Amino acid sequence: MLPIIGISLDFEGSAPRVGSSPECFAILPYYALRKNYFDAVAAAGGLPIGIPHRPEAMDDYLGIISGLLVPGGDFSLDPQWYPGEDESNFPPSSRFAFDSQLIPKAIARGIPFLGICVGMQIMSGAHGAKLTSDIRRHVQEARGQAPLQHRDRSLRHGVEVTEGSLLHRLTGSRFDVNTYHREGVIDPGSSGLVVTARAPDGVIEAVELPQHRFALGVQWHPEYLDHAPENLKLLRGFVDAARDYQASR
Repeated sequence: MLPIIGISLDFEGSAPRVGSSPECFAILPYYALRKNYFDAVAAAGGLPIGIPHRPEAMDDYLGIISGLLVPGGDFSLDPQWYPGEDESNFPPSSRFAFDSQLIPKAIARGIPFLGICVGMQIMSGAHGAKLTSDIRRHVQEARGQAPLQHRDRSLRHGVEVTEGSLLHRLTGSRFDVNTYHREGVIDPGSSGLVVTARAPDGVIEAVELPQHRFALGVQWHPEYLDHAPENLKLLRGFVDAARDYQASR
């Protein structure tokens, strides 16, 4: 049996529903996520399933899946994770409320975890890291140099990977990644989270919990498999860890 990889879904509070009868024009909430997350997991040998935000069923979800992938997204995180920044406008988010509980529970159970973009940021914040809402400002203040353009899907930049890390074992020392984010981790904290990849301008691009079987967060989007073979290697490593976890249950 293929290892089941749970993928947390995005949630939209309302959207026009297309149809021929009048009731189909009602404004209804819905779950959604880009198809390439599911395709990438399948290409790596896993069986992807979407996880809706039902807190009462969280333990049941974790009892079924053999790996958890928390994808990118655009929503507010905990303002306490942003030291010295005015993040007081913190609207309630179904996905943040769910993912910020789901991730620590999955990791505590030893379920292999991969966080992508905001998935990495929630993993980091939940483990005591500090974030910034503007990595450009941080790079300029901390390194005295102009940052890379991290907010353009069409661009690539290199990442330097820490030797001996989980990511290094999967991908090697250096490769190019896509880039599309304005927020990021600036301090991993002291609860065991370690930085394992950086961009040339110093922006943190990967973190992991080395005491766990597989608990990795990356800032780029490896689900786009068309530009770097390392992305598929990363996802295959994640699915292999899920397969091992499934066999050990």
